[in-house]
Amino acid sequence: MGQSAFTGPIISLGGFAGGPGGSAPAEYSTEIGPSIFWQGLGLLAPGIGSKDQKGMGAIPSLFLSTTVLALSQVIQAAGLALTTAANAVSGTPFPLAPAFAAGRSPGAPYGGQSGTAIETAFAVGATTANSPVVAVAANDAWRFSAGQFVSIGGAGPAGTMLFAKINSVGGTSLNVSPAPAVSQAAAAIGSFAGDWTSYGFTLPVNYSPFMNGGAGRFLLPDCGCARGVGVTGVAGGAAGAVLIQGLDLYMRPQSEIISVAAGAGTTYGRKTYKMLLAATPQFSSANNYVVVTSDLIGLPIAVVPNEPVPVVTEAGTARTGDPLQYADLTNPATTSTGDPRGAIQLSAAGPNTATGATPDGVSRFVIVMTLNPAQVLGANQFNPGTLFGVAPV
Repeated sequence: MGQSAFTGPIISLGGFAGGPGGSAPAEYSTEIGPSIFWQGLGLLAPGIGSKDQKGMGAIPSLFLSTTVLALSQVIQAAGLALTTAANAVSGTPFPLAPAFAAGRSPGAPYGGQSGTAIETAFAVGATTANSPVVAVAANDAWRFSAGQFVSIGGAGPAGTMLFAKINSVGGTSLNVSPAPAVSQAAAAIGSFAGDWTSYGFTLPVNYSPFMNGGAGRFLLPDCGCARGVGVTGVAGGAAGAVLIQGLDLYMRPQSEIISVAAGAGTTYGRKTYKMLLAATPQFSSANNYVVVTSDLIGLPIAVVPNEPVPVVTEAGTARTGDPLQYADLTNPATTSTGDPRGAIQLSAAGPNTATGATPDGVSRFVIVMTLNPAQVLGANQFNPGTLFGVAPV
């Protein structure tokens, strides 16, 4: 495709290009959505550049750096068990925790695998077994509309994740199908993966923290929290390695080895996950071990040294002193490298030294990041590290 230059403007109407007076569009397309531009936008320098100058670096410009809303979510306290207590048997994964809890959604499917999804809620709803009615908070009612598809953690058979279509919305009541199979006082309502329009508007079959928007799938900061994990032992327990396997924030396979210390206490990993698939000891010990969440919070874009640090607020109050774990740009990544995009640690529950208190499960955490042009321009499809981290392993 050749280069082109024109005076503009470009106006993308999206879903607003419908019938008059706000009526339904004459032609509906699921591809309507936000525009996607390659790695950002630039402000051309007037009087310096010319449209007739062609080629790389021809027109002086300023990168329109802006803030990125990385997280806006109520997150739960660290220490939530992702596996049940079990002896370490070399090569045998610890059993994943079967029960739904705030911050933990067992039986979440993705790409033919089933694991425990972490922090999946952009809203919570009360479900009743075999009833199509889901009650949500008034402050969250704006998020829902008829025809919308959602994932509901803990509401499926045996407390697994349920995918449902919203048939109608009446105030704070959602009518969904299929009806939840399990009663939950605070089920995690979140998003899903895949384009359900490709399957004749059938229900989604995969979980993801992203939401469809035209040709793009956009991360929802409202349910985009990825977390590190740790392994807790008991007095008398042996030291050994545990292989953690899961999916990162972009739902790509990621793994690490956590070298668990002997005895009681928790040894934390340096990578973050949106879903835990397996935790497999590489040693044997007739003592119980449990995999738990940490307060190492993953980021959607790389945080690198000497650049603007992310701004973190808790319940509207700015936090200071939370240590940054910079992106580990070792390429290729290994099971011993750190998180490819880096993370922020909110409390002492993690691999870094921190003094803050663990989240209370009620307060909303907001993380805002600022991009440096060098981060953006230095990244490409062959070396994405400075922007989206190196490929995980």
